[in-house]
Order: sequence, then structure tokens, then C-alpha cells
Amino acid sequence: GSELHDNDPGQTSIRAGPVIEHGDTLYVFDKATVTAFDLAKGDVRWRVPTIGIVGAFFDDAGSMYVNSSTADLDSLRFARQIDINKKVVSTVLRIDCKTGRVYWNIQPGGLVSHVDGKFVFCFASYQAPDLDPDSLTTVQVMHSSMDIRRLDPRNGKVLFDKVEERCPLSVRFNGNMIELVFRKEVEVLKFMTL
Repeated sequence: GSELHDNDPGQTSIRAGPVIEHGDTLYVFDKATVTAFDLAKGDVRWRVPTIGIVGAFFDDAGSMYVNSSTADLDSLRFARQIDINKKVVSTVLRIDCKTGRVYWNIQPGGLVSHVDGKFVFCFASYQAPDLDPDSLTTVQVMHSSMDIRRLDPRNGKVLFDKVEERCPLSVRFNGNMIELVFRKEVEVLKFMTL
């Protein structure tokens, strides 16, 4: 099926917690706050408020990328699906794991779905329903689409934005490469590592 699994590093995910053990820290998040606890002592190291937290990613430079959204968690069960009926704003924060300092807080138009070194990607897609050609409908239907954005880890600015009016069957991230599998072709994007 099209279900996404966290144990496949190539698949897109929002890395939903709400409890994540990383290094010597335990991160706990609810709908409004990320809290970092010292694993050995249990003391609170820091708290960062942000509404609608749905998951986090870590890089190898001591930062975490927190995915937040104005949507309720039930509507985010299908991690990368765009709900065309709601005005949902996705927010991403880059936070220093040791101090809780927020480097930046942006609304990139999607949630971070892959972090590998300096490669930080947001991915979102929408698969339009296959309509019966004989059915009579006056409802305006949104076309299938996908959006891949690469963010600059230093400031959160969008370095690359690729929009297509089709939805891939699967997406696999691997370092500086993205493999998109469509019904009739495979597309590979490769980014310079400089």
C-alpha cells in the first residue's frame, strides 16, 4: 500500500513522537511545547513553545528541525497529504539541541521530510481522486501535485523549489539525491555537494 514507514529511511515521514530519545536528551512534545530533558538526571534543559507539533528531525551539527502545523493531529495522519479544504500553515523551527535557542522559524509551505547534512528537504503531495468519466459533477477538482523544496540550514530560506502537476507513487531521499517514481517513469534529482 501507500502507507509510510519510519523504519525505511528513504521514505518521507514527519517523524512523529511524541517522545524522542536522541543522544543524552529526551525530547517530549505536546500540542504546544517542545521540552528537552537531561536523560541522566531528568531535569528540564529547555522548553520552546510552538503550536501543533507533529515531529522532529536531527542533523549532525547539534540541531533539531521541528515540524509544526495549524492543523489538528487527526488531519495529519497521512503525513504528506495536502488537505485542499483547510487553510493549513506548516511551520518549521531549527532549534539548538543543547540550549533551546531557535535559529529560525519559517513557513516553507510544507513540512521537513528529510535531513542529511546540509540537505534539508520539505515534501508535500496531493493525489487527486480518479473520477468516473461518466459521472456528472460541478465540483471543482484540484489536480494531482507535488512540491519539493530545499531549505538552507543556516537561515531557512528556500534554495530550490520544484512543483509538478502529478503525484509520485513513491519518493526516496538519499543524501543529495531524490528518486521520484511515477506511473510511467522514474525521475532522479541530484544536487551539487559543494
